[in-house]
Amino acid sequence: MMSSLSDSPQYLIGPQLYPAFVRLARWMLPMVLVVAAVVNAAVYLAVEPTPVIGELIAVAAAKAVMAALLTVAILAALFAILERVLSPEQLARIAPVESSKVRGDHSRGVFLHTTHPGLTETVGSLVFIVFLALIPVIPTSFVYAGQLNDGGSFVNPDLWNVWLPVYYGFLVVFAAAEVWKLRARKSTTAMRVVNLVATFVFAAFLTAAVLTMDIVDPVILDDAAWSRSSWADPALVVVIWAVTLWSVITAVRTRGVSDKRLSLR
Repeated sequence: MMSSLSDSPQYLIGPQLYPAFVRLARWMLPMVLVVAAVVNAAVYLAVEPTPVIGELIAVAAAKAVMAALLTVAILAALFAILERVLSPEQLARIAPVESSKVRGDHSRGVFLHTTHPGLTETVGSLVFIVFLALIPVIPTSFVYAGQLNDGGSFVNPDLWNVWLPVYYGFLVVFAAAEVWKLRARKSTTAMRVVNLVATFVFAAFLTAAVLTMDIVDPVILDDAAWSRSSWADPALVVVIWAVTLWSVITAVRTRGVSDKRLSLR
């Protein structure tokens, strides 16, 4: 017992993974701040019968900071888990320790990458999966709408009967695939095809749920400001497929760049 404790890392995120953590945080935090501020401002305007500019700014800023802190916590937790799940040999392969020589020879215009190209891609995908997992349980109070259903979640409770367990099953499969790719340090053509098919099946599953079920809690829909519009479901379907296509195109481009970098090593 004592030996296992002594063998475990004495830090949250070690020097090998920390550069990737900082890189992802710098990329994700501005986006999260902007999205959270815009969403909360829109919700405030929809909920408050007499909105006040000062309160609008305060609500948007406070909720945006909360979202940013949540993002940092998720990133730190994922990197801490990777720090303890990956063996020292695997860490050395995907994130070798930087040295003054490895950081780059700027006089010759050469910069050697010090982390495996798939590391930030995988962690970024895992963060996205965590956010998807949080969506069904996020309370309405998180976006200044807690008074609509006493701080419950936005989703229809009936979805927990079948739809949400299947939804979380998809997320578990996607997360396991990302971790497997990182541990194996390779992605075969067959695996990419399976992942592509699973992504489109997941999008089709979400589309079916949107078109056949009330996704939002009916208590929220009873409010006049949140009543269902004829364009709401089609708009949500468009968003689902837009995000799906964007994620597929991004993954293909990133994988192409990663393969090219690896071939140069």
